[in-house]
Amino acid sequence: MKKFLLIGALLAALALVVTGCPTGGGDDPDKPVGDGDLNWYLTDTEGGDKVSGNKITLTENCNVYVYFDAPGVSFDKIKLTYTIDPGQNLTYAAVYDTFGEGENSEIHTWGITNWKTDWLGGSEDIIVEINPSDYGDKWSGGTQNGRDGIDRTKIFGLCINFNDITTGVNPVFALKNVELTGKGSAPPPPPPPPGTLDVEFKGTKKSATLESSNFAKTEDGKLIVTWNPADDPNATGEKGAFRAKVQFAAASQVDLSSGYSKFKMDWTTTGGTGGSFNISLYFPSNRMLSAYAASGTAAFDFTSDHPSWAAGTTWGGAAVGTITGFEIYSNDTSIGAGPLVITKIYFE
Repeated sequence: MKKFLLIGALLAALALVVTGCPTGGGDDPDKPVGDGDLNWYLTDTEGGDKVSGNKITLTENCNVYVYFDAPGVSFDKIKLTYTIDPGQNLTYAAVYDTFGEGENSEIHTWGITNWKTDWLGGSEDIIVEINPSDYGDKWSGGTQNGRDGIDRTKIFGLCINFNDITTGVNPVFALKNVELTGKGSAPPPPPPPPGTLDVEFKGTKKSATLESSNFAKTEDGKLIVTWNPADDPNATGEKGAFRAKVQFAAASQVDLSSGYSKFKMDWTTTGGTGGSFNISLYFPSNRMLSAYAASGTAAFDFTSDHPSWAAGTTWGGAAVGTITGFEIYSNDTSIGAGPLVITKIYFE
């Protein structure tokens, strides 16, 4: 069987002391096993031969690897059925795909974007569905030749990491089945690049860019803002704030002067159910909206929520026109400790 290249960057990205797991030996190592039309096998070394009985006894922290036929069509999730007895902490750490054809084909390793360790195990079957959309860290291949993401049609394997094996426990990992759900389905749209988010204008999505900040980021399509205790240090009485500024490129700017009357956002935070916000809309001069908003869906009216103190263009009295960007701001501590999580922003 063709051996897969060892990708050293995988181990570096895990930042763990990882060693190989022992195996009970191989039986006809060139023959995969599986149910239905998907061949699959389990191995204890990256690109190695299948282990006997698809079982591995874990004596120390290590990775195990699951390989299967690349489907050739898109699919939804990788469905695993296995047992790990006694239970252990584990992470579905990476998936593999290929890029290019023939002699120019390269193996690329994609790491989990939000590291999550679960305690799983016991004698009962564990069934888990792994979403390839959760993998995007480029652990091998440098820039991955400029690729935007994983090619689901060419995914052929995954890595499971065990980083908390107790000496002398020797749990047994037994893989029972591998399936690819939703084969032939249309691939999901790629997630927006870091620092960008979608804003809806009566259902039409436009891409926007988050201004660089140590206290605001985009993640899985959400805008996440943490409390900045130094914002604004020169403002009397203020002891911090949530703040995020968003800009539209020229191609994404929309004229809101006719048919639009509200800025809306769906939001939550930890420890609070509502608070006061200032929303600055740039036309390109600032039009300020200010109101109390309960968590959930918050709506700010262009006219009724335009405060009297914001008269004139200096403080935020610009006429509604073509939107070039906006800022979300609150120094209201009743909102809660945060983070402020905004799942949707839209104009109606």
